[in-house]
Amino acid sequence: MTEDSKGRPTCWWHSDIPDYQAYHDEEWGRPVDNDRRLFEKLCLEGFQAGLSWLTIVRKRDAFRNAFLGFDVDKLLQFTDADIDRLCTDSGIVRHRGKIASVVNNPRGPRNSAVSSAVLPHISGPSSRTRIQDRHKSTVKP
Repeated sequence: MTEDSKGRPTCWWHSDIPDYQAYHDEEWGRPVDNDRRLFEKLCLEGFQAGLSWLTIVRKRDAFRNAFLGFDVDKLLQFTDADIDRLCTDSGIVRHRGKIASVVNNPRGPRNSAVSSAVLPHISGPSSRTRIQDRHKSTVKP
């Protein structure tokens, strides 16, 4: 722990960077209980691979605009031409594979019972109880 510019205790990793501090204070470590927000979060995590999370946080509004608020029903209407168009959008990370995954993932199972069944397993345990690692080492002392 460290202190922010106002002397309040805080995590060290956002280092008084306003975008990071807002993310830390308002979102980080909080459960996501909305399918659209969860889809957005999973997509953005994919875009983050190999990059700083701060890069993604700063481009989030552009991502939301480019992917129509991560509305699955709207993304189902996207075509290869939309993927080509998004590959030229300087507001987002222009990686064809990552863009295609956001467009193509909604084409998988679309049963709301599936998402309702999956959501608690992704966000549930950490939002209710602390998970203890009870794994015993297999390395001999």
